[in-house]
Amino acid sequence: MTMGTPSDVLPCPICHRAGLVSETLDHFWSAMCSDDNCIVIGRYFSDRDAALRIWNSRGPASVAALAGQLLSDSMNAAVAA
Repeated sequence: MTMGTPSDVLPCPICHRAGLVSETLDHFWSAMCSDDNCIVIGRYFSDRDAALRIWNSRGPASVAALAGQLLSDSMNAAVAA
């Protein structure tokens, strides 16, 4: 896995720790939180610039939507268990 340069990656929108961009073994790129305990990960793209652009372009509304979706998913998993 290839890691991106932390200086050009915005922090995680949920926990505010450093973000990073990584390349998978099959050459897809994704931006994500650098904290292993945080579950925030971006979509996969065929190039680093696209992954970085999407990660860095999220605004307050998309962060709120993401937090709501994470909470909803957690609640659904708890009910299903």
